[in-house]
Amino acid sequence: MTLLTWSTAFAWIGAAGAALYYGAEILGIRTFAEASLRRGDASLLDEVQALRERPTAIALFGVGLLLVAVAGVLAAIAMSRARVPWARTGVVFAAGLVLVLPQFFTPPAMRIAHGVLFGVGCLLVAFAVTRLGSHRR
Repeated sequence: MTLLTWSTAFAWIGAAGAALYYGAEILGIRTFAEASLRRGDASLLDEVQALRERPTAIALFGVGLLLVAVAGVLAAIAMSRARVPWARTGVVFAAGLVLVLPQFFTPPAMRIAHGVLFGVGCLLVAFAVTRLGSHRR
């Protein structure tokens, strides 16, 4: 298997793990909120924190985002090995993916900076990939 194949596999598996956490959190929180409104009992919202802090959910989320980080690094290595113009731009993309998990523990300004970094990384990779196609023709 190639590095890009491994990268893709890790990205899909990692994203699925993180998405399960987000999906359960979003749907679960909505359920608690709706039940709280129906019953007129705000104490049901105390369960939201319990939902977020379940060890299995946190582990799934963390491992998922670590796999996404590995996917970014593997993609950057594969791009670098391709030896085409702009191939090293994958490093910015990989940095964005590696920093997805840590950015959750930073203030809002750092989260915004992370979003900008990751956005720039995505644009650079898109540019490099278009150059790859024209380089091989």
